[in-house]
Amino acid sequence: MNKLTAYNSPGSRIPVLDRQRNLRPVQAVGQPTNNMAAHSKEDKEGQVERVRRKKPITIRAAPQAVGKGQGVEQPLVPPSLTSEDPLNRPEEALGQALCFLQDEEWERKTEGLRLVRALAEHHADVVLPELHYITTAVIAEVKNLRSIVSRGAITTMAHLFTHLQRQMDSEVEGAARTLLHKAGETSLFIRQGVGLALGTLVHHCSPGRVLQG
Repeated sequence: MNKLTAYNSPGSRIPVLDRQRNLRPVQAVGQPTNNMAAHSKEDKEGQVERVRRKKPITIRAAPQAVGKGQGVEQPLVPPSLTSEDPLNRPEEALGQALCFLQDEEWERKTEGLRLVRALAEHHADVVLPELHYITTAVIAEVKNLRSIVSRGAITTMAHLFTHLQRQMDSEVEGAARTLLHKAGETSLFIRQGVGLALGTLVHHCSPGRVLQG
């Protein structure tokens, strides 16, 4: 009888035949053992624990967003105005201011508006008895077609609202209507002035009167 030749191929499942043992199964390479399964379980648990220990991600706002105040409530700040010098004879200055505002020359109108600003800032007691008359004269110049006069009148309204504050409540309706009309103009020079005047109106006048106006 011919002898059987045994083929011992690594990783093979084919039985090996020899004279000593009729059948000797060869264990397949790569089969997971109990130790390998245990190590795999430990690795997974370690990964989970490392994830748990990680610090939470902190999302910071972009610097440009913080600079612009996005998402941050900003306090209401009144617009800043230039200051005028006190007048030596405020009663006379008031009469002069009203005369200048009725003049046709734009230089005189701008000087009259400057006097009104100084009176509102330093001599409110002189302005208040004639407040409606003064405000009406200034509002008329807000509508002036010459931009330098119109802007001067708009700035003067801002001074009146800033320095006389709630004393201007009775003038809110007429002033707001005229200022909002000017806000639709294409001139940035005028629109910036309107924004300034409306800002002072909202900040210094009574909230209820502002809403009604």
